Parts: sequence; C-alpha cells; structure tokens
Amino acid sequence: MKKNWQRLTAVLLCAGMLTGCSRMMTWTIFDTVELLQDTFTGSSVSGDGWEDEGINDSEDCLMEGDNVCRLEPYPLAEGITPLLEELEKRQENLMGPMFNVDEVRLDVDPSGNVGGVHFRISRYLGTPPGYEGGFTIDWNSGTQVLTYWTTGTLYSNDPTGGYNENLSADLLNANLAALPLAALQETMPEGLVIGFTAFARPSAGEAMVDMRSGAPRTLDLSQAAVGAYGTADGGPQWMLTVEDAADGDQMLRFCYAPAQPEQWLGNPASYTKKDVFVSDTGLRYTRDWGETWKALPSQYTDLAQACLDDYTDITRSSVSISDEEGGPVAFLLGGNDATLVYSMDDGATWSEMSLGSTEDATLDRRVAQLLPNGMGLAAAGGNWTMGGGCWRALSLTKDGGATWQSVSDTLPGERSICGASITEDGTVMISLETRTEDNWPEVYVSTDAGQSWTPINMPWTDAELEEVYWIYRLDSLTRTEDGWKARFTQEPMGNWAAEFTATDLTGHWQYGGRVHIQS
Repeated sequence: MKKNWQRLTAVLLCAGMLTGCSRMMTWTIFDTVELLQDTFTGSSVSGDGWEDEGINDSEDCLMEGDNVCRLEPYPLAEGITPLLEELEKRQENLMGPMFNVDEVRLDVDPSGNVGGVHFRISRYLGTPPGYEGGFTIDWNSGTQVLTYWTTGTLYSNDPTGGYNENLSADLLNANLAALPLAALQETMPEGLVIGFTAFARPSAGEAMVDMRSGAPRTLDLSQAAVGAYGTADGGPQWMLTVEDAADGDQMLRFCYAPAQPEQWLGNPASYTKKDVFVSDTGLRYTRDWGETWKALPSQYTDLAQACLDDYTDITRSSVSISDEEGGPVAFLLGGNDATLVYSMDDGATWSEMSLGSTEDATLDRRVAQLLPNGMGLAAAGGNWTMGGGCWRALSLTKDGGATWQSVSDTLPGERSICGASITEDGTVMISLETRTEDNWPEVYVSTDAGQSWTPINMPWTDAELEEVYWIYRLDSLTRTEDGWKARFTQEPMGNWAAEFTATDLTGHWQYGGRVHIQS
C-alpha cells in the first residue's frame, strides 16, 4: 500500500507541473492517467479496507479504480441523483458547478429499480466556462463496486464544446422520470436497459415515441415499429433509448424537446463547429457541428492514418476548414512525409503538395491554412536537437494552391516553426519554439511573401497576470477595423489562449484577454 501511495505522489507532482511549467514537458495527462490506472486497479473486496491491491472502502475519498459502494437499488424516477450524491459524499466538489452528461446506461430490474449505472461526464470551470476534464463512473449494486476513472484534460476529449443545458443532470433526470414505466414493465417484463448519448437522435422518418405532448399510457411494440407514436422530422430531438434486457432487438426511442434548441450541436462525434474524425477507413470532416460529414478521398487514407500511427495525431492547427459552405478545406497529413491535401471547392476536386521529408525527425508540428480568396500556407517542423538543429518547412500560395512558393530557407531563428497564419492581403505571422525552460514562443511577421522577417515583441507578462502562464504557438492573425489581432494558444497541450491587438503590425502590441479555445 505504501508503494502505491509513493507512486501516486510522484504522478500527482508531475501532473501538477503541467499547468505551471514549460510546454516542452515530456509528461502528458495521458501518461498521468495511465499510471494512475496502473496504480489503482482493484481486484477483490476486503470488507472494510484494502487487501493488497484491493478495493477501497473509504467514504472520505474516491480513488482511481474500484471502490466499495453499498448503495442499494433505487427507483428509476430518481434518475442518477443517488449516485451523484454518493460521489459528492466521497469526494467534495468532484462534480463542480457545471458538467455535461455525455453518456449514460442504466440497468433497471423488473421491479423498476436501478441496479447498475455507467456514465461519462465532462466538467467545466471558470468564466466563461472552460473544459476542465471529466470522468467515467461504473456502479453495480450486486457486486457493490463503484469504478472511477478520470479522463484527460486535452481539447480532443471534450465531446461537446462547452457547458450545455441540453446535457444537464436535471434534464436527464426529468426525462427519465417522465418515461411511462408501468407500460414499459408490461411490455418488457424482464427489465430495461436505458441509454443516453449526447446529441444522438433518430434519423428523419425513423419511428419514435414522441414525448413532447406527454407519455403514452400503453405501448405496443409492433405499433411503435411503424411509427404509431410518432416519427422523427430530422430536427434536434433529445432522445432516450429503452431496450428489453432479455431481448436487445426490442428497442424504443423516446424523444423530447431540447432544453435549449440553440445549443444543439449535432452528434457526439463533434465537439466544435468544424471538426475532423479519423479512423482506419479514412478522414471525414464537418463544418456544421456534425450535422453533415464529407470524406477525404480514399487515396489519402494512408496519409491520415500515418498521423495516428506516429502518435502525433491530427491537431486543430493541421486542419483548415473555411466557414463558407462550399469553401476551401486543407489538411496537413503524413508521417515523416509532410503532405498538404487540399480543395478549394469543398471536396469537388482535390490536390496535394509535399513539403518534403523530415527524415529521422518526428513530424509533430503541422499548420494548414487556405482562405477563400486563394491565400494559403502550409508549415511543418520536427524536433530540435543540439548540434543537429531541426527540420522545418514553410510554403505559401496566393492562387488557391495552383502554385506554391517555398520560403523555408528564409525562415528566421533556428528552432522549429510551431504556428503560422496568413491574412487576405498576404501578411504572414509565424511562431517559433524556444528553449525548454522558456514559456513563450518567438514571433515574426513578413509582408513580402516570406522574403524577410521582422521580430515582434508580445507582452507575455500581461497574459501571465491573467493566469495564462505559458503559450505554445500562434493560432491566427486577422485584420480588424483598428488594425490587427493575433491569437496564441497552448494547443495541443492546453485549452487556454491569449489575444493581442495592435494598430501597427510591427509596432506596439497590447494584451487583449484570455479565451478558451473550442472552435
């Protein structure tokens, strides 16, 4: 047991350093979670305590892994409230003031009592609320085991994009309580499995039980299958699924009105307005919160998969999706071969451009941008080593990718390029990595298509006063009525960003505030 606590202490010290030390830390939240999972893996109930690597039975804290939980089965009408209360009793403020319910499964016995729950929650803190992290809970009344796992705090784990009234525990509980339990018990006497997934909804024309005008008093499965209780119109419809515990093929969809229709985002695969999804079958992208998805041609599947195989992922900076329907899209893909795949007409036609091979360096810094007027850039970089320097590349276009000009040889400084942005008039700003012990990047601008560069001094200390203790890369440069705005982010190792403004591009810049990146 002592060994476990020593390991946990070491992990928490490393995890705590993530928020206040250099962005070049080799530890990530995933390392922390993995080690925590290795540290607390329950194997057997020991009555009132631990048995070697056993199950924790303390009501004072909630441990990673398996815990004893003697919560008795309770009526379905209580929703997930009893389990939330149990969590609060074990660890104060675990939930926080705001959280989204992302996924729920409830096992309901023939008497109508909940005896098992699985749910996943995302927690939000601050003003405006920002994604702080989340956790997964499994509870089984028969085994008296409650399993708790934290999830990472990186933006890619946030399935919803922000605190959302449609995903509140209160709404979930109210809709659970409104289910016609007596009719369901008569129809499915062996028990129920009730499910909820954030933003899932029936397809247009699909049969459902429309709860917007109240619950039906009786249920006939054959009638439900042909839409006698309602059919979906394709709009936002908050949904619970109810399956027969004895026959998984018997399933009903109960649909309610969303609490806030304007907060309806799409489906759980999308957490921002513009997003990508990558699997072994290829890359898909959306620009409307997941309402519609378009696929990258199959010949580029290997390039997309290489990003995952090399553990560098496809970060937000490596994706460019314009706001305009039918507008340009671009993705900087590949393992050690940096390749830009792009389309000026939203996928009607595709082109590709190679930035070159990183050779032995890991391609883990990617930036892609393609504007509707044809201006665009692609930038990539690898690890810097003493004596060997680093591989880096930057190419620009002003004709929608018909031609590209490499300006890699003119790049200032010596370290890897980690951020870049181009405006409609061709002005380019870049950020370069700095030493491990530094918390801020170097910043340069060019007004002559990358032939010369001017260093920019950003007031980083002003951002630090607002608790943005480190910044990794430039996210965007835009023209405003009064001059310029530049946004710098912690991506891919954090969610906070700092904005700066200036009337003169190469003059004095002012700190403009802290924002939480989700889009």
